[in-house]
Amino acid sequence: VDLAPVSDSGLLVQATAAALHVPEEKGLAIEATLKEHLRSRRLLLVLDNCEHVLEASAAITETLLAYCPHLRILATSRRPLGLRGEVTWRVPSLSVPDPDTPEHDPADSVAGMLEHSAVRLFVERARSVSKGFHLDEANKRAVASICRRVSGIALALELAASRVRSLSVQQIDARLKDHFGLLASRQPGSVPRHQTLRATMDWSHDLLSGAQKSLLRRLAVFSGGWTLEAAERVSAHTDGDQACPSRSQQLLEAMTDLVDASLVVYTSQPDGEDRYHLLETTRQYAWEKLDAAGETNAIRNRHVDWCVDLAEFAEPQLHGPDQAEWLRRLDREHDNLRTALSRSLEVVGSTDGLRLCGALQHFWVVRSHVSEAREWCERALAAGSQGPSRERAMAFITLGLMMGWTVAPGAGSSFHEESLAICREIEYQRGAALAHSHFREFEQSLAIYRELGDRWGMALALRGLATDVRDRGDIAAAVALFDESLALFREVGDRYEITWQLMHMASILRENCDTATWRSYITEVQSYALELGDTEGSAGMNSNLAVIAYDEGDFATARTLLQDCLDLGRSRGNRFSIANSLQQLGEADYVQGDHAAARVRFEEALALRRALGLRLDCAETLCWLGQTAVAQRAYSVARDQFAESLQTWQEIGSRRDLPPAFEGFGAIALQQGKPERAAALFSVADATRSKIGPPLFPNEKAEFERSVAAVREGLDEVAFTAAWARGQEMTVEQAIEYALRS
Repeated sequence: VDLAPVSDSGLLVQATAAALHVPEEKGLAIEATLKEHLRSRRLLLVLDNCEHVLEASAAITETLLAYCPHLRILATSRRPLGLRGEVTWRVPSLSVPDPDTPEHDPADSVAGMLEHSAVRLFVERARSVSKGFHLDEANKRAVASICRRVSGIALALELAASRVRSLSVQQIDARLKDHFGLLASRQPGSVPRHQTLRATMDWSHDLLSGAQKSLLRRLAVFSGGWTLEAAERVSAHTDGDQACPSRSQQLLEAMTDLVDASLVVYTSQPDGEDRYHLLETTRQYAWEKLDAAGETNAIRNRHVDWCVDLAEFAEPQLHGPDQAEWLRRLDREHDNLRTALSRSLEVVGSTDGLRLCGALQHFWVVRSHVSEAREWCERALAAGSQGPSRERAMAFITLGLMMGWTVAPGAGSSFHEESLAICREIEYQRGAALAHSHFREFEQSLAIYRELGDRWGMALALRGLATDVRDRGDIAAAVALFDESLALFREVGDRYEITWQLMHMASILRENCDTATWRSYITEVQSYALELGDTEGSAGMNSNLAVIAYDEGDFATARTLLQDCLDLGRSRGNRFSIANSLQQLGEADYVQGDHAAARVRFEEALALRRALGLRLDCAETLCWLGQTAVAQRAYSVARDQFAESLQTWQEIGSRRDLPPAFEGFGAIALQQGKPERAAALFSVADATRSKIGPPLFPNEKAEFERSVAAVREGLDEVAFTAAWARGQEMTVEQAIEYALRS
């Protein structure tokens, strides 16, 4: 029973009777005739498109089911009928191919594409208008893109496929940005609302109340979904704006109505959070309505305000025991945060983008979004308020940290000269090693904080400079900068930052074998952690003390300290702490030659780090697993682990972390009797480290030199020199390709 043409709900019974070819009988109401006709029959009655005559559809359904024991009714509607015993099944969009499927994967083949129902529907409909159409290697990607663009919506796919008679699929794909203008069906006899996708959306939209229409259009500002609380903050009315519901209960009711109307999609997350989103086609339609209502700027600005508040509230939580929960929340809102950043760049002189860059610093690092973060910081600093401000200074610090993870592309000689000039201005002479741009960002941040008289900010910027200088290998300059930073943190009385500052300094001193001073720093940090009730900080100190014990050969004490860290992490359910403790215990097992135990520790740490989405940490653990596999002569396993580690760092854009993976491939080649390949790979590691940094510290350098010496033993001087030169001349891209080559 097609109810689409039924504009008067009083005619629904007649439409049903007509579909069943039940004539009216003299003296009997058509409803009675219909009931008698169906009373003894076994059949399925489909009431199609009930939403605009919902009450009448519910009434006839209830009446017929009560009178006809063998009747079953399937009602299609954008909202449920609301009857007792009704079973609701929400029809999902058709499945579409994953855009991230790599080439040569079976899922990327023609047969793999046809596993998706959206692709099958498109091909079927395309063949109905063009008999010669078939899916092949030349058009499969365009067809997959079309399916994704229209979110797997069957109607949209059918309308798109109808264009195959006059356009190639590549042309259809290219024009699909204008969904509604292109997808116009000209088939005679079609239901009017199916003439275009816009007509379908208009028809559904006209059934909404004023409050529902207002809410729907305002929800268009969200990207990647929203929570009810976010919708209330961004979409609800304010004084003088009564179109949209404001109270939580009213907004929930309106949101539920939109879900029932199939305009908003509801999902429940594994952790119990209720979440909503719009299909892209619906979002585009709602956005046009928002623009037509003249509300675009106001609602977009509200969305930015909500994102800024969320990011700034989340930032301190990312350093506490609820870190995992807040990382998940920011993960879910990442598309919204990106949208807010983009919007902030359009508002001249805004500080919103700068605030977001400062607040999202730790999230970006932990989630390995460093390349993206660098770009956002650069754009925000260029577009935002140019006067000295804490927001601008913090954005410079974030940019400096991101530059520490990646190398700025296209940084030419003029840019290097600018960095060198700054280095000379502050009497830092290692200019040749300062070709990286992040030094400049820390220096600019420091200048702003000094102008503002913000001593806490100055301390933070100095710490960034110190870290950068340390990575260049100038330990004396780094310690001096750390000392200056520590003095300022002591002056402002920030014990939390004092703790972290001492940990940074202790790390440098340990790497340079100044164990006595290191121990004094660790002891001071331990007292701060205990005073503040910071069990995580105390665990961190145990970890540092464990490293001291290992350096001094006191393995029993070291293991006890690390086990304490692990037990504390498990008792608090802190998976970050658990993973870090397992990693360190695994390293300890490896150093002592217990490779089987090390592998178990590393595998558990890797599983936790994968679950937490810590890609950089995963790459580190994979390198250690690779080393362990080499020690166990499992070379194919080691190769896979080094390859994943290398590819992860490459994808993240952290080239400075590539050398350990190159060394791992070199170790495999050495063990397999391929000294020339080993020499080239060790040379690649050396060259990459020289160009990008950071340099090896003394203990690491000694281990590297032992490996190179072992390679030399297997080659004469001419062969070694040639292989080493080949590695030195490779670009990073060539080196990665060479390392991954079997």
